[in-house]
Amino acid sequence: MIEYALTKHAETMLKERGIQLDWLERILLDPVRQHMDLTDPALKHAIDPVAENGDRLLRVICNDTVKPSRLVTAYFDRMPRKSL
Repeated sequence: MIEYALTKHAETMLKERGIQLDWLERILLDPVRQHMDLTDPALKHAIDPVAENGDRLLRVICNDTVKPSRLVTAYFDRMPRKSL
């Protein structure tokens, strides 16, 4: 189990985009790919396909410099799978 808090923006986006919390938690624990944000060094991007949603890539952006980690947003990435 990973400890995290959702920002208000993240809460809204998860509802609008139909993203389930268990998908986020799974990706935060063991992403296929992760990297630091290009403009904000406090943010980390975690990316993984979600089998329950046609293997679409889910990108989860969080701030790990605070405790608990703060989930900023999540969205299904438009980048092709070959980018993994």
